[in-house]
Amino acid sequence: MAIKYVAYDQQGQEVKGLLEVDNNQEAEEILWQSNLTIVSLHKERTPINLYELFPTIFGVKKPHLILFTRQLAELLKSGISLLPAISALQTQVESPIFKNVLTKITRDIQQGSLFSQACEKHPDVFPEFYRRLMQVGEATGRLDMVLSRLSTYMEKDEQISSKVKQSLAYPAFVLGLGVMAAIVLLTFSLPAMVDLFKEWGAELPLPTRILVWVGSFLKEWGLILFSVIIMFIILGFFYGRTPAGQRRFYSFLTKVPLIRGAVAKTQMARFSSIVHTLMAAGLPLTEVMDLAISSTANISVREALGRVKAKLLTGETLSQSLSVEPVFSPIFVQMVSVGEQTGNLVDNLSSLTVFYEAEADRAMSRLTGMIGPFLIIMVGLMVGFVAVSVITPMYSIIGQIR
Repeated sequence: MAIKYVAYDQQGQEVKGLLEVDNNQEAEEILWQSNLTIVSLHKERTPINLYELFPTIFGVKKPHLILFTRQLAELLKSGISLLPAISALQTQVESPIFKNVLTKITRDIQQGSLFSQACEKHPDVFPEFYRRLMQVGEATGRLDMVLSRLSTYMEKDEQISSKVKQSLAYPAFVLGLGVMAAIVLLTFSLPAMVDLFKEWGAELPLPTRILVWVGSFLKEWGLILFSVIIMFIILGFFYGRTPAGQRRFYSFLTKVPLIRGAVAKTQMARFSSIVHTLMAAGLPLTEVMDLAISSTANISVREALGRVKAKLLTGETLSQSLSVEPVFSPIFVQMVSVGEQTGNLVDNLSSLTVFYEAEADRAMSRLTGMIGPFLIIMVGLMVGFVAVSVITPMYSIIGQIR
């Protein structure tokens, strides 16, 4: 927080300024060390910070963190020390929020903190596994290598997330377009046509009467229905963040034939990637499991990893612990077992990451290829039903004209 101070120096001159500190005590220590006599300290009022209120929405985006990590690794490899490297990257950062975070990190390092300790103060920007790897890199003196491996893992993870979003974007667009077309036909086009049919005394068939009822219902109760839907979406969002909600959501995904394969392969790709990255950095297997658990969104996999860690502490190998958990495929367990026997577990995990990334990509492509045409057919049937319901009464009007 910002602390505004008024003090006197040793020559009796008044000194005013602003300090970025965590509390008043830290501000007092800094001023005393500067041989200043404190007159007053008070917290500076700051405008509302959207990042602090909504860190998920207005926070530092993952691509910005990935780019910073990759560039910092390259600068450290070239022989530039940490503080000048961060200062140089700070001037190139486009996000004002991220630039402010880097300013605070630079200040903490100048005051004697380690890079990992400075990152600890910003958990919304730097995840737990990121901060832990920084500690390992600083302890081993290979911070550049750790940053390079970390950026590679984050890039792969972001690629998987992007492929999932891109695969679902087209079906969602088609479905939304169909729903909007149906709403426009029901609320604007159909009422005008119905008035014309009644004026000519045309007999309305059953499909048209159904549409008339739906249109009247939407016109009278549409706003309330829309509000209720929005409320359920919000409640569902918050419920989905609870353990019970996550368990139900992922349990549902594992029962849908078209989706469960893609979800399982995507999860295996992420798990093998993070375990490979952490083990390559030199972390012990039990700590790797802790960080893998905290980085896993699927609560079923998270609970399975918790049981795996408990078995590791009793002396079982990783492959033995994984073999009794149904969320891990036999191929995955077999590759881990071979890696343990040959001493190439890290290399085998790297191969598993490449394999499951390719499998997840193919599974998502198949899923998109099946969902897209299905939604187009459903939207076509829906719009076609509306069109037929509007056109059919016209034959009755034509008959009367004749």
